[in-house]
Amino acid sequence: MQFGFQEKKSTEDAILNLTEYVSDALDNAKPCMAVFIDLAKAFDTVSHSLLLRKLDDVGIRGRALSLMESYLSNRAHLTIAEKKKLIEKVEEGEKKSDVAKEFKIPLSTLSTIIKHKEKINAAQTAGVRKRTTKGEFPRLEESLVAGVRKRTTKGEFPRLEESLVIWLRQCRGQKVFISGNLLKEKAKEFASTLSILLAETC
Repeated sequence: MQFGFQEKKSTEDAILNLTEYVSDALDNAKPCMAVFIDLAKAFDTVSHSLLLRKLDDVGIRGRALSLMESYLSNRAHLTIAEKKKLIEKVEEGEKKSDVAKEFKIPLSTLSTIIKHKEKINAAQTAGVRKRTTKGEFPRLEESLVAGVRKRTTKGEFPRLEESLVIWLRQCRGQKVFISGNLLKEKAKEFASTLSILLAETC
């Protein structure tokens, strides 16, 4: 199941889907297994042939192993920065086929990346860096998201709040760190775009 870069899909959807699948299997006395793999870093550091051999050693064979082998074979793995560079090259007028060759990806993958360029650009917002330690306000996003969900009356700036929550979710999806100062700057940027005057104490 893939939920990343899917419209109106989130981690919660993935968890719900998995829960339903497991419950259905248990209710019908069927065997059930889940494998969780964080492939983002593994691609950069792990030998695929060694990984496949180890999977076979621990008893993962047949269709499950073939699926992993197919997934790991001849794939290019691009960072957000590489995807952004790829988009820039296409927008500068380079032929899509040449860009795809340079980055060693199929044209269909290039088209998908271009289709999601807003999300990719949002993920690399100025001042946002990968999370390495707990943030200045570790529960800030959760409280903002919960506040928007639970609120029955609209806040003073509902469009601003909604814009911030969407931006925070995009950053969370990319596992980025958000400082208090960055959040303030983003709020001011959205406020300016939405023509809202914010007090300087914000």
